[in-house]
Amino acid sequence: MINKADSFTEPQFPLASEEIRLLAELGFAAINAGYIVPALGIFHNLRVLRPEHAFSYIGIALSHMAIGSFDEALTCLSDADLVVTVERDDLQLYRGLASTVSGNVAAADRILLELSKENGLDDKQRFFLNTLLQKKHLLGGATRWPTPAKISSRPPPLSEPENKEGCGKAGAVEKVNPQSPSTTPTASSLPGW
Repeated sequence: MINKADSFTEPQFPLASEEIRLLAELGFAAINAGYIVPALGIFHNLRVLRPEHAFSYIGIALSHMAIGSFDEALTCLSDADLVVTVERDDLQLYRGLASTVSGNVAAADRILLELSKENGLDDKQRFFLNTLLQKKHLLGGATRWPTPAKISSRPPPLSEPENKEGCGKAGAVEKVNPQSPSTTPTASSLPGW
């Protein structure tokens, strides 16, 4: 447990923008690799250092979504709406994503359609928004996400897949669909960065 007196604050532990960006990229990479607990630690500390920016709240919300805690993700993004002054459109995009994967299609429609009327979205934001609007029905099931009980601070070790008769050719590699959008960004791919 972290004591409040031990937490990092700007005067005690100043970081340059490049260092903040590197930590954010490490946090997003940790989410992608299944290291949810370390990712949450990174983003909670970044939230202390840059409370007006959306990226730390997005990281916390994505961490919660990765373990199936959609209500926590929505709460985090809603709370962030009160303090975030930078990257507000990004925050709304991820609120739309969280609403979609939580199954709250009405809220997702409202958020995403409102964003679609914005003229100030850049190309990355517009692409992400269009992808969410087109794929919303595919993300709404949210059954592919693991439950919190199945998540630990370390991902399971990689093992060789068993090749059973009738399950494909030996040595065959499963192809990845390049059309499936990743919901976890890198810091440099976040809209607005």
